Amino acid sequence: MSAAYQELQKPRIPQVAPPSGRDGLGPFLLGTHEMKKSAPSGIGPLISTSFQWPQKPRSPEPRQRAAIFVEDLEKQISESNGRHHEVLIQDLRKHYVLPGDSSVRDFLVAHRTIPQILLSAVSQLKTCFGANTVFTLRAPLDESGVRTLYAVAIWSGKLSDVRAALAKFDDQWWIANSPQAEGYLVFTYELV
Repeated sequence: MSAAYQELQKPRIPQVAPPSGRDGLGPFLLGTHEMKKSAPSGIGPLISTSFQWPQKPRSPEPRQRAAIFVEDLEKQISESNGRHHEVLIQDLRKHYVLPGDSSVRDFLVAHRTIPQILLSAVSQLKTCFGANTVFTLRAPLDESGVRTLYAVAIWSGKLSDVRAALAKFDDQWWIANSPQAEGYLVFTYELV
């Protein structure tokens, strides 16, 4: 018999201490190291002592987590606001005539509180000017390059009647609600 075979026949039971260390595997790993040292040549590579615990993925630092959270939150809010704003503009089209160019749409994107003010005004406008009155929106540039939005009642009746309707609207609704518009919205009329 070969010396290697005789060496394999010898009982080799490593001394194992009671479990301790990480999950009680420390003594086991030490025992495999001893087995490797005492194993006959040619068998040693089959027993490995290089064991690495799986590493938990590194989580971002608290500031990075906060930045990621804020970025995701802002993205969700922006997407939600964008959808909500589009719904408001579609609702505005039901009550107001918007021009073919993008001036009013651009204005409404820049002044996001205005669509809600306009929608809130609809019932009072209909009460004061009449249910069949058409209202248009215009956003011209003034001489200093600032846009103001005009909600214009297209009026085919008498001048005194439209002035009375506008005064009634001002007194009953607009004066109380105008601060919300911050000076960017004007209700007026156009005689046709």
